[in-house]
Amino acid sequence: MVYGYDRRLGHCSVLMAELWAAHDIFLAVWDLGLRQVQMKTDNLEVVRILQGSSDALDGCSLVDAILMILARQWIVSNTHITRDQNLVADRLSRYVGILQLALRSLILFQMR
Repeated sequence: MVYGYDRRLGHCSVLMAELWAAHDIFLAVWDLGLRQVQMKTDNLEVVRILQGSSDALDGCSLVDAILMILARQWIVSNTHITRDQNLVADRLSRYVGILQLALRSLILFQMR
């Protein structure tokens, strides 16, 4: 399953954007009732943080929230993949973003 992600974060680092995506997606997957999940990302630091082998953002409330979600009764594996392996998902997410923007524009145009 490829899961699209869209959130207005303002100005932040790529690492924080990836962590927000992980947080929101883990919550959505949990709410769907899935209890065995495999997350693949091309951001190695995200994988290290989620596996507890990096203290890059030690004490960050977002990281703490993600780790609390991961501690629930389920199986989650976090895997690093190359950027090339993630190319299709990246392109799909950009395409979905363009479609969402077009849809929002269409809705606003019709409301006027």
